[in-house]
Amino acid sequence: MRTRILAAGLCALAALAPAPHVTAAELSEADLAALRYFLSINDQASVQAEIERLQTEFPGADVQGTLSALDAVASQVDTTPIWRRIDADEYEEAHQLIAEVKAQNPGWVPPGELVSVLDAKEGQALFETAYAAQDLPAAIAVLADHPTILTCERINNPWRLAEMQRDAALTADALSTYDGILKICREEDFVVATLQKASEITRKEQLVELFGVARARNPELTPRLAALEEELMPAPQPAAPAPAASSGGTGGPSPVVARAKAAADRGDWSTCLAVTANVASIDAVNQRAWCAFNFGRTREAIQAFGQVAQRGGGSMARDASYGMILAYAQLGQLDQAASLAGRTKLTSKQRQVVNRTVISKLAVKSFEAGHYRETLTYIDRVQRETGSLDRGLAMLRGWALLKSGRRAEARAQFRRIHDTSPGDDSHRGLVQAR
Repeated sequence: MRTRILAAGLCALAALAPAPHVTAAELSEADLAALRYFLSINDQASVQAEIERLQTEFPGADVQGTLSALDAVASQVDTTPIWRRIDADEYEEAHQLIAEVKAQNPGWVPPGELVSVLDAKEGQALFETAYAAQDLPAAIAVLADHPTILTCERINNPWRLAEMQRDAALTADALSTYDGILKICREEDFVVATLQKASEITRKEQLVELFGVARARNPELTPRLAALEEELMPAPQPAAPAPAASSGGTGGPSPVVARAKAAADRGDWSTCLAVTANVASIDAVNQRAWCAFNFGRTREAIQAFGQVAQRGGGSMARDASYGMILAYAQLGQLDQAASLAGRTKLTSKQRQVVNRTVISKLAVKSFEAGHYRETLTYIDRVQRETGSLDRGLAMLRGWALLKSGRRAEARAQFRRIHDTSPGDDSHRGLVQAR
């Protein structure tokens, strides 16, 4: 299927990443693409800035010399009009000009960087249109025709592809896309966010496999991934002891509940569900709810949790509401999860898990929607109720502050992160907030 071909193609894109320690002789047409463009429009300030960037990225490189050497073997066709069309997002006109130049200059081949920039800009524009219309077949066709926009540098594209696959009930395809991302994208925030997104549609066994992929590719993230795995896959809550009336007066659980609990303790969720089928006692329904949740039958779990929350009492009803919150979050119904969490008196431990699995996701969702003040409200709530933020949320807070116009606070936030856990992302944040 074409969607799975695209997901598998994510792995092949790893070869496109530039290798470290590139020398001057290894500067390619693609590396010089931006510089060529600025030269073509005579933007001298940008030309100088791009040369400085290249010299920083490729220490010792003779940028001007390499550019001259490449130009010496290139055809002397003036491509400025084509670049102007590309800059104006007039892609059909750019293709038409390329065809005209080819007709007038037999044997001429468009410069590699011109073709690359045109392909990327045109592909992104087409993908944005398909995504806005939620047209999955069109989006797949665009990505198949323009695979260079399906990269880690454009991480929102594969994320949005998976989102559309999920909404179309193509769960296996969405998981393949997430798997492809984890195999090639190694930036911590990308890895964490991908696993968070995948957790909304996976069974526990599938999520365990994805965590295995992430660990294999990023051994340095092992502590962070261990904490995240605990957040996304909290241990099931044990069923409350069955009342004496349901156990024949022995004070212990009924035989059905005991068998179901034994199956749950060994992770045999299917047996637990089989044992509790068509059983009406509140204890059996409670145990069945947790087994359904762990087995990935999330909607069934919500229904069962709802019965327990209404019919049960005390800690059983509270724990059932907690289970419903986690189940709503697993389905991506974050608003419902947050609303129920606001009405439920959870334990301190449960509240911490909810903040990490629900409120933090709402923060990411609001940030992606451009609601930066709302993002800060969610993040501050997590920090207030859990006492701290993980690095991903701390970075998100910095970007939300910056996009809210609170530049000094954003700079201070990025500085705190960079001083304790430096990375390319925190460095970029400091540069942007200066």
